Amino acid sequence: MAGGIKLKRALTLLSLIILTHWTPAGHAENGADAITPYEVTYRATRSGASIDTTSTLSYDNDTGEWVFETSSDPRGIAAIFVKSVPTEVTRFVVEGGELRPLDYGRVNGAEQTKSDTQVVFDWAAGKALAKQGQTRAELDLEPGTMSPVTADLTMRVALRNGAERVSFPVLEGGQLRQYDYQPLGEGGKQNTAIGAFETIKYQLTRSGSKRELVMWLAPELDFLPVYMEQIQDGKRKYRFEIQALEGIGQPQQ
Repeated sequence: MAGGIKLKRALTLLSLIILTHWTPAGHAENGADAITPYEVTYRATRSGASIDTTSTLSYDNDTGEWVFETSSDPRGIAAIFVKSVPTEVTRFVVEGGELRPLDYGRVNGAEQTKSDTQVVFDWAAGKALAKQGQTRAELDLEPGTMSPVTADLTMRVALRNGAERVSFPVLEGGQLRQYDYQPLGEGGKQNTAIGAFETIKYQLTRSGSKRELVMWLAPELDFLPVYMEQIQDGKRKYRFEIQALEGIGQPQQ
């Protein structure tokens, strides 16, 4: 049972780093033109147990909002131990070329209701309202504060525009963390289920967390990660490998 619980925890991390696709910066003023709908699937693996996680980005023409949804499917031995898996929904808008989160919700399943999370970004009032289980909190909302999804997307925009190391304040549940993306050099060509891609290697650290994430980003896929490793105390805990992708790029032949 413990392995199944740990693998479910890995899905939390995976949801933080499944990212979105940004078209050239010249289109950044129009939300509908700046981002392209897409769908990506990763496989998280540890000790022979694996879970596929699929994220879909779509645009709501009626509201002008973007919706990022994530769901998971346990495989193999994980299907025996993981009886409930998290689902997540993030909404955001593009204003003046910047991404602004509106809300974020995470439902962990019937067995984990105490950790269900809801965060609402009230930009007019300058407050963020966070709820986790029965615990509620109100936090000051500083300009530039992001959700995990908008932080990852903005990082890729920065890389596209020539930046190297980037850092953002991120509201993760009811806690404010600093996300720091550091370059580690060339990642070489990575062979994946969707093709072979030249990569660059980045490390994501989050203030207050002992875990770090090493990512192999493919510039050809707008810096989407094709392979990732979660590291804790110098040891690899999980690996994440891309399985399917629609809406972004084409693999090398």
